[in-house]
Amino acid sequence: PHLPASGRGSGRPVVCSSSLFVEVVVHLADPLAAAADSRGISVATRGIAAAGGRPPRDPRPGHRVVVGGARAQIGSGRISHPLDPSLVRLEMDSNRRQGGIQLLLAAEQEAQHIVNAARNAKMARLKQAKEEAEKEIAEFRAHMEAEFQRKVAESSGDSGSNVKRLDQETEAKIQHLKSEAERISHGVVHMLLDHVTATKN
Repeated sequence: PHLPASGRGSGRPVVCSSSLFVEVVVHLADPLAAAADSRGISVATRGIAAAGGRPPRDPRPGHRVVVGGARAQIGSGRISHPLDPSLVRLEMDSNRRQGGIQLLLAAEQEAQHIVNAARNAKMARLKQAKEEAEKEIAEFRAHMEAEFQRKVAESSGDSGSNVKRLDQETEAKIQHLKSEAERISHGVVHMLLDHVTATKN
């Protein structure tokens, strides 16, 4: 069952006895040129039904295909035509390609989400590591400062005790010299008097 090129112009309904149909949408203004030139026709599968059944209704008014020897209505430059297996394969290949493209786009988006999540996790870990390092540095600085202050305090205490000890030793030596001077002062006085009062013969 083939649709003649003059089918649209005559206005007569086309009887389709095949159980499978595909709607051929003619985009050119001249249907005869469109029928002659396959590049002017885009094919879209609208529905498949068994013999005696009823395929889905086209959403546009005036386009309806009834299976089982019924009429194929024609209008607005669109022609309902029995299904061509080569067109079905073409449409299936196109659908597979579209599905593959959608899968690739979804995989790309998922990969981008994974990369973004990994980048965010890395940035968060770097920030956490920086904060931990700054905390450890602050604790180490405080510990070293406390150790330094302790040593300074110990050094200051030792210096004071040393000064005090030296003062005590100096005072002891002074007292010793005074006591020694008092002990020998009388002898020294007598010795000087003897030398002064002694006369030479």
